[in-house]
Amino acid sequence: LCTALASASPRWPGGASAQGRLRVKLLVDSSSTMPTERLAQLRQALDRLIGQLRPEDQLSCSRFCDRVVHDLPRLQDCTEAYLRRARTLARHIDTDLGPAAPGAALRVAIAITDEDEEPVTQACILLVTSSPIWEIEAPLQELLASEHPLHVLAVGQDAAESLWRELALARNIPFEELRSLTKHSPLRMACRFIEIDDVQFSGYRGQARAQL
Repeated sequence: LCTALASASPRWPGGASAQGRLRVKLLVDSSSTMPTERLAQLRQALDRLIGQLRPEDQLSCSRFCDRVVHDLPRLQDCTEAYLRRARTLARHIDTDLGPAAPGAALRVAIAITDEDEEPVTQACILLVTSSPIWEIEAPLQELLASEHPLHVLAVGQDAAESLWRELALARNIPFEELRSLTKHSPLRMACRFIEIDDVQFSGYRGQARAQL
């Protein structure tokens, strides 16, 4: 089972400037919860996804287990050399022995600065995780305060059945709309939540695809 929480729009809302530039903080679960049989597909998907970024886009790359490791620690412009390094890192993502702390990892990702070490707001966090989350109030408040949209690819049943969906949906719907979202008005949920057995992980420009 692979469950994806992602925007259905060709470009991620909230992480693009008026000129269409994307600002993406990639956060990948490398804890012992990540199924090793999914690593090859995950590496391929991330490689292809990163390969679709344009020079005007910005990217940072981090991994987490019980701590966060910043492979590309600042949100930087996607030059050819920078993307080449990012794709190399994606092709060699592995798992580490140890538990995961996804809530703490989200806080660290929110705090990632740009290359001038200035605070960043309105950058998309793309989280790939097999770890469940059950306490979402604190990360939700931090995501809202920092104006970071959250997009989640949850790998495996444990992550899929936890509260990632609720966190992603709540982050991307204003609080005043939460009360009116019912089973009779599923449009926003349909746009943000896709669940199939063999997910085709599509790049935000509709070009990059890899089987997970």
